[in-house]
Amino acid sequence: RGFGTACNLGIQRALTTDAKWVLILNQDLIIEPEAVALAIEAAESTTRIGLLAFYQMNYTGDAIDPIFRTYLPPSYWDDLLLRHPQQTYNVPFVPAAAILLNADCLREKT
Repeated sequence: RGFGTACNLGIQRALTTDAKWVLILNQDLIIEPEAVALAIEAAESTTRIGLLAFYQMNYTGDAIDPIFRTYLPPSYWDDLLLRHPQQTYNVPFVPAAAILLNADCLREKT
């Protein structure tokens, strides 16, 4: 019984309500005040998002988290260099330290 169990219980509880989104955050994260609102805005910009991972920086805030960096697609770096990063990217896997889950997608799977 730990973080995973707590997340599962929280997800189950959220799905019994009219929740539109389920937010999962590791307990040791530092999150910017506007991060959740921006994540919901990005997630609602398309109907195809079932899971949105928050952009993750290191604890000093001066670099991308090294684990998170490994999951960024190659196109991200081109977009960043050319100064037109996209709001969202399709990737096959993300670290789950900070994720926003579409509750309707979860309901479909249960």
